[in-house]
Amino acid sequence: MLRNLLIFQRAMATLCWVAIVVAIGGSACWAQGTPGFTTTPASPVELGPSAVGMTTPHGGPVPLQINNPGTAPLVVSNFVFPLGAAFTSETQFLFPVTIPAGSSFTPAVLFTPQGVGRQTIQASSIDNAPGNPHIVEFTGTGVAVPANDFLIIVDPGTASPVNVTAGSTTSFPIWLLAGTGLGPTTISSLQCSGGPVGASCTLSPGFTALALVGDSFGPTREELMVTLTVPPKSAAIHHTSAWWGMAGSAVFLLLCWTRRNHAPFIAILIMGAFLVSCGGASKPVAMPGLPVTSNSLVITATPTIGAPHTLSIPLVVQ
Repeated sequence: MLRNLLIFQRAMATLCWVAIVVAIGGSACWAQGTPGFTTTPASPVELGPSAVGMTTPHGGPVPLQINNPGTAPLVVSNFVFPLGAAFTSETQFLFPVTIPAGSSFTPAVLFTPQGVGRQTIQASSIDNAPGNPHIVEFTGTGVAVPANDFLIIVDPGTASPVNVTAGSTTSFPIWLLAGTGLGPTTISSLQCSGGPVGASCTLSPGFTALALVGDSFGPTREELMVTLTVPPKSAAIHHTSAWWGMAGSAVFLLLCWTRRNHAPFIAILIMGAFLVSCGGASKPVAMPGLPVTSNSLVITATPTIGAPHTLSIPLVVQ
C-alpha cells in the first residue's frame, strides 16, 4: 500500500513538472509574437519617368520603406529583383536584415529603363513574416530623350489633354529629363505662358536655376509642379430669350411711333440691333470672357548655353 502511494506521488510530481515546463514554453512562444510586412508607399511603387539608358539620380533615389507592424522582429533574408530588370536597390541589403517590431528599414531604389514606355516588375522579399515571400511591384516609364540634350514632358500619369474647370485651380507635375551624354547644363529660366484669357500659371518649387547632367551620378531629372488658375466664365445670353425681347420691343416701338415719341424708338432700335447680332440659335452663347474651348499652355526652359526648349500642353476648359 505504501509503495503504491509513493508511486502515485512521484507520478503526480512528474505531471506537475511537465505542466510547469509546458506553461513556461507556451509563455515564451506567446512572448515571441509574430512579425509583419508592409511597404510605404504601398505596392505598386511608382518610380516616375527616366530617359532611356539613364539611371534615376543616385543622389535622390526613390525610397522604399519596409515596415514591421508585427510583434516580433522581421528578418528579411533576401530581396530579389528579376534578372536583368531595370530596377535595382541603391542601398544594398546586408543579408539578413533584421527589423524590430514597430520599426522600418529604408532601402532606396533606382530605375534605368532600356526601352520606351511603361515598365513593371515584381520583386520578392524573402522573410519570416506570414505570407512569405512578399511581392512588391515597381513601375516606371522610359522616355526617348535625344543624346546630349534634355527634354520637358508632362508626367506620364497625367491625362492628355489636361482638363481644367473655369473658376478653379488645377495642378499637375512636369519633368525635365537629361539624355545620355549631356554635359553639366544649367537651366537659367523656366516660364509658363499661354492658356485661357486671364489665366495665371506658377511653377513650384519656386524656380531660380537647376542643373541637369547625363550621367548616372548627377541630377538626371527634375520634377516640378504646374499650378494653373482659370477665371470663371462670363454670363451667357440665350438667343431664344433675345427673340422674345425683340418681339416685345417691336410692340413698344409701334406704340411709340404712333405717339410721335421718337427717343424711345431710337433707344430700342439700338438694343434690337445688339440682340440681332447675337443670332437666332436656341443654345447659349458666352459673352466676351472665357468660352468652353480648347487651349494650350506653354512651358519654356532656357539653358545658359543653347536654345530654349518648349513643351506645349493641350488644355480643355470646362
